[in-house]
Order: sequence, then C-alpha cells, then structure tokens
Amino acid sequence: DAEKNTFLHHVMARAEFCDETQQKQRVVPIVELLIKHGVSVNAENIRGHVSLHTAAYLDAKPLIDCLRKQGAHDAALDNNGFGVLDFFLQGWKSRQLLTADMQTMRALLKDGANPNGACDRNGFPLHHAVQELDGNKALLLLQYDADPDAQAAGGKRPLHY
Repeated sequence: DAEKNTFLHHVMARAEFCDETQQKQRVVPIVELLIKHGVSVNAENIRGHVSLHTAAYLDAKPLIDCLRKQGAHDAALDNNGFGVLDFFLQGWKSRQLLTADMQTMRALLKDGANPNGACDRNGFPLHHAVQELDGNKALLLLQYDADPDAQAAGGKRPLHY
C-alpha cells in the first residue's frame, strides 16, 4: 500500500479488535505463517514502524512474544527515534482515555495521548463520552482531534449512540 505496510503490519493493526485469547488462537498462527513464507518480521513502513511497534502499542503480549521468537528487534526505532517502549507508553496513555475522568483525560491529552489511539468493544474514547452523555469529555476529545467518524466494532460511529 501507499504506506508500504506489509501483510504483517495489517495483521497487527487488526489485532486491536482481538482479546488475548483470540490473539493466541487466531493472530499468532497467521503471523507465524506469514513469516514462514518470507514476510520480514522487521520490515519497516514509510514511517519506520515495524510490527513489534504496533504490538507494543496495543500491549498485545501474545504477539509481542511471537514476534520476539521470530527475531523481531527490540531496539528498532521509527523515523522519529521512537522505540518499542515509547510505543507501549503511548498506547497505555491512549487506553487510559477509555475510562478516564475529566481531569485525568485532560492531563493525558496534554501529555500526548492519542484520542483515536485506543478502542475497546464499546468504541473509541469519543464513543464512550457520547454513550455516557458527557458533553464536556466529548468536546475535550474533539478539541484534541478525536475522529467523529471513527468506526468501532460493528461499524458504529459516535453518533449511533
């Protein structure tokens, strides 16, 4: 694709919608198959992201373990100099937005949490704010560029709630 993502990059992105059991049962075998058939575990896209960066961002332990066993480089840095730990921390901040109170949400966003960076079965942080009828949280998220058209599992957008 235009971002020079490999199939492995795409599989990692889809893993966001899988719980740990599904990652072990469904995603790990696909990762192993792709690598067995020549997809490089350390292939970079145009931003220098490798699959281990995405797995770390998602805190996807089965995938992190699988990629490491397949030879993924823990020291890989993207084009901005961010490594695996940086991606994990950014993902953690973004996941905290799903359940944060207003004060914590504001602090996380000021500290760089991505309002579109984490999704659970109920959607992205903006979905949660709308479901809770919390206009202040929704406004804050939109001020930090939350995507009002982001689709959660099942294709639902924030305004579907």
